Amino acid sequence: YKGNPKKVIVTGDSAGGHLAMMVAAQGHELSSSGFDGDILGFNPSWLPKGKTAEAIAKKDGLKVQAAMLSYGAFNLYEAAEKGFENENYFWKAGNAKPRGLMGKEYNYKTHSERYKKVSPIFNIPNAMDKTLPPLLFTVGSEDNTTTPESIESYIGKLKTAGHTNIEYWIHEGRPHAFLDSGSNEYLKINFEDDAIPALDKMLVFLNKIFY
Repeated sequence: YKGNPKKVIVTGDSAGGHLAMMVAAQGHELSSSGFDGDILGFNPSWLPKGKTAEAIAKKDGLKVQAAMLSYGAFNLYEAAEKGFENENYFWKAGNAKPRGLMGKEYNYKTHSERYKKVSPIFNIPNAMDKTLPPLLFTVGSEDNTTTPESIESYIGKLKTAGHTNIEYWIHEGRPHAFLDSGSNEYLKINFEDDAIPALDKMLVFLNKIFY
């Protein structure tokens, strides 16, 4: 797309925040065998022609220059332990039946290593071994899904591992999903009032990094 490869960022909110952090912190942990091999690795759904997951990993091909994580889920193991797979708001809102994150044959008790592998909080590299890009975390002060406490716990572990290029912003009075488009009567949020201040914070963050 003729973009600048030295100015690549990842961003996402909620589940997207989780995925963005996975790319930023674990984008080098690739494997053609995925989770079916001896080592749990990630097999991309798309690769450049003639390239393997291992070849991309060797060149750190998923490296990004920044990540913006809005109310992300960073501990899926704990979420499963607390019953997220059995009952949660998202199943009800989507009129869907509960299902396991890893499929019927796996659960957090018998296959804890799989759940922990997709939980960024269990996969924080030491800054001496791998430097993470600048990170911006945002969360609503009234978020009961991915609480400020959960975000702060993750940030604390990142800093303990030596990662200090981190910014954190709490959107006062806002619940989960304040970046959603349109309006949500259940959560009492709408894009113009709730998303715009957060997007302004993101623009300040990006300008600080790239300009």
